Amino acid sequence: MAAHNIQDLEFCAQMAARVNAMREHWWLPFRPVDLALIIEKFTQNPRQASFAALHKAGDTYEHRAPTA
Repeated sequence: MAAHNIQDLEFCAQMAARVNAMREHWWLPFRPVDLALIIEKFTQNPRQASFAALHKAGDTYEHRAPTA
């Protein structure tokens, strides 16, 4: 919700995409996170798809506060 309310539109889109990626790849319910393994994978291949931002075509930014 906070990522949708960043005032700078480009930065808003970038941060929303980062949150999308974290929700899809990292914050899975009922799955323990092995942080040491994640860091090792990142240092070996930081360009791996699971570390990339996840832009969603047609994202409506539904939590964005209305502007006057």
